[in-house]
Order: sequence, then C-alpha cells, then structure tokens
Amino acid sequence: MGTSVRTDRWRMTRWMHWDGAKLTSDWAKPDEGLELYDHAGDGGLSMDGDYEAVNAAAVRRTPRS
Repeated sequence: MGTSVRTDRWRMTRWMHWDGAKLTSDWAKPDEGLELYDHAGDGGLSMDGDYEAVNAAAVRRTPRS
C-alpha cells in the first residue's frame, strides 16, 4: 500500500507492507520502498509525467562505496 504526500515542490510516496486481515498498512515492518520526486517548475498542470524522471529517494538510499 502506498501513501503519498504532495507539497508545491515535492511528491513523496512510502510503500508499506499491507495487512489484509486488518485492512491497514503494517507500520511495524520496514517500508518496501520510498519515492521522492522534485516538481520544481511544475505549475500544477503536470499529473506526474514530466517531473518524475529521477527518484531522489533512490539516489539517497544507494549504499556508498
């Protein structure tokens, strides 16, 4: 299950494990993924497409060598 938050500049979605018996996210388990997209320059007309090319969260989560 994904939960999203949008500000004027950013959209973040956190993907959680789903507990089908309780019909809710299982917040006790680690997330299954995180998406963070920069919408700088988006005047509000884009519904994701042009401004979601690079997942900034994936870039930050990449292990350093």
